[in-house]
Amino acid sequence: MAQNRIFYAVHAVGIGALGSTSRTYVHGVQSAGMNTTFNLDPVFELGLLEAYEDVEGIPDVELTLEKVLDGHPPIYLLATQDASTQTFVGRSTSKCMATLGIWQDTLESASGNPLVEVDMSGLLVSSVGYAFPADGNFTESVSFLGQTRTWGTTTLTANLNTGSDTPANQAGSGGVNRREDLIFGTGHTLLPSQGTDGGIPLVPANGVLNTDSDGSYTVHVSNITINADYNRESLVHLGNKTPYFRYPNFPSEVTCDIEVISTSGDFVNASETSTSNVGNKTIQVFAREGTRINLGTKNKLQSVSYGGGDTSGGNVTTVYSYRNFNTMTVTHENPATPGP
Repeated sequence: MAQNRIFYAVHAVGIGALGSTSRTYVHGVQSAGMNTTFNLDPVFELGLLEAYEDVEGIPDVELTLEKVLDGHPPIYLLATQDASTQTFVGRSTSKCMATLGIWQDTLESASGNPLVEVDMSGLLVSSVGYAFPADGNFTESVSFLGQTRTWGTTTLTANLNTGSDTPANQAGSGGVNRREDLIFGTGHTLLPSQGTDGGIPLVPANGVLNTDSDGSYTVHVSNITINADYNRESLVHLGNKTPYFRYPNFPSEVTCDIEVISTSGDFVNASETSTSNVGNKTIQVFAREGTRINLGTKNKLQSVSYGGGDTSGGNVTTVYSYRNFNTMTVTHENPATPGP
């Protein structure tokens, strides 16, 4: 029977350590995209209008994956299993293998041997992002960069999904996590404390949100997004075409945007004569399913945006945008999580 299309149930992704011949199924994937660019450099000569030669350089292979936070290992940790430490820098040099398998479009799962698969080797994480919205699922997005991909009929992704799969049911995981699964409290999610140095109003000095008489939090957080980019560049030398390393171009900016429903104002003062409008703040985010993100203690407010509440309806919201450099430690509570 001819293959007519590819839809969500008949393609799946597996990740393995560099050099491995096995792949770990990435659970909860919502989307997978690939892009390959063949870097061409035209050479012209006097006396000829058309190109003398269009020199082919190194191809750029990009893979982008997004998954829900569901108690299974995050993509970022699967891809950095051989990292020396859990820090942003410690995970920066890890390489991995990733394979996308495609099955027959009459199947209900990625079971059995795939019709075809594309294997990408020597992938480095290029960017990482996390989203914790009040409306919708908590998600992780990871982009990879490499130079090699091969289409074939191998069986690296055989039986990635045997027809039945659920979120990891470790204690307190909560399945696919949503707004009720962001854990506030001592040792858990901590937000920038209030003050005259760029904090969020009503957030105590310890960063732990208070609750009112009905148990609701006094700060109404509606969205948290975290993004980091390694900004990789190639190191090359004479005698080889292939870069011997694609290094992370430190310092790398790590951003965290926190959106709140305003009840009074943003209470951020700005003075042209002051050299201390904003100060260092602690930020960390804990999801019930096990993802832990620590952005350290040197996050500074770089912008605040107040808007909404116009005559078309809606509420005033304030977005506090913080940044640090090179600090983002991601871990997971799942005992089966690969990596350091």
